[in-house]
Amino acid sequence: MRIKGNQYFVSLILKITSLFVSFGYIILISRYLGPQLKGSYSVIMNYALLAATIFGMGMYQAYPVFKDKVSGFKTILISNFKYYYCLGLLTTLLVTVLYYLISDKFNVLVPIIMILVVHLIIIKQLNYVQMIENPSTRNLTVLGIQLLDVILVLILYIFVTASFSVLIVFLVLKNILYLIVISKVYNVNFFSVKPSKSKLSELLIFGFVPMISLLLMTMNYRIDVLMLEYYVPLSSIGVYSVGVSLAEKVWLIPDAFKDVLLSRLVKGKKKEEVAIVSRVSVLITLIIIIIFSLIGEQLVNLVFGLEYNESYEITLIMFVGVIGMIFYKVVYSYNIANNFRKENMIILLISAIINVVLNILMIPAFGIQGAAYSSVLSYMICGLAFLMFIRRKSGLYVKDFIFVNKNDVAFIMEKIKFRRSENE
Repeated sequence: MRIKGNQYFVSLILKITSLFVSFGYIILISRYLGPQLKGSYSVIMNYALLAATIFGMGMYQAYPVFKDKVSGFKTILISNFKYYYCLGLLTTLLVTVLYYLISDKFNVLVPIIMILVVHLIIIKQLNYVQMIENPSTRNLTVLGIQLLDVILVLILYIFVTASFSVLIVFLVLKNILYLIVISKVYNVNFFSVKPSKSKLSELLIFGFVPMISLLLMTMNYRIDVLMLEYYVPLSSIGVYSVGVSLAEKVWLIPDAFKDVLLSRLVKGKKKEEVAIVSRVSVLITLIIIIIFSLIGEQLVNLVFGLEYNESYEITLIMFVGVIGMIFYKVVYSYNIANNFRKENMIILLISAIINVVLNILMIPAFGIQGAAYSSVLSYMICGLAFLMFIRRKSGLYVKDFIFVNKNDVAFIMEKIKFRRSENE
């Protein structure tokens, strides 16, 4: 028999490797662009990600619910994705032409963001389907893409002077290449499959509520940068984005478990596994936070340069909210698997409203620090709300999701042990 590792262990190793690779990418892209262009990079991507969440309509959320109920549902889903992709490209072309003809000041960012949105939508859809089917393959592919990103930026760093035009070309080519790679690796034949809209209306209707939840979640992550654009220079946004990115890398730990957890919950695993994953995620995350707090400032100054020194403070502030986001990430997977989609939406709506209100109040007065504190407070409220929800639904205690116990040692050892068997 083939020797395979446990899904949790494989996912964790891939995510830790991904953490170091993405850390290298952040260093290179930040050094290459400088704070000003890095701020532009963050603003463009945040607009694109927010729009992709809205226009993606949450179609892929139907997959875990219907994959075993509808024969050939994966093929149906992919063909509908292709139709949506073609429709998006056609819409981009028409809007660009009309905008050019009627506008006195043509802003190239409009069609660029639209192109990014079309590709981000499909990338998200395909990644989600693969996460349900085989999270380890999906994580390995994402790692490969990140390595490719590092290579591309390194080539630019050595041979090409940074400019706004170079940034635009890089973002577009990067996402087109990403779609080509995952289509090939996931063996979905996206570019050769025949477009179809046979189930499109049903997918859009089903995905509407999850889309609202994802939109609220994305607003929680992205609205701060978009609001900062009106109050601080782009260079300050560049510094802020580096600090936030460093904090987000710690989220890769619960992300590693969350991806596998959703796959296993869909396949019948129980609520106790959610509690174990939460506890282990909290422990590992706290260890990483403590280490970074001790050496982070020297590390930031060394690898990013003194112009990004203020990023360290932003990262420390954001770390407070990371713990809350652990509960959100693992419980969100539980709710998706158990069809508690409306509950997800309600909690995220409250959190997003709090985030927006706090940003309105704090950004004008405190700048990027105000944005960081606003995000932390909304993250903690969001995480605690999800924690209270699963405590009520599962009958488990709050401590069961926070504090490790002696049984967790056995869980960890089991997950890192390679066994002569197929993955569960």
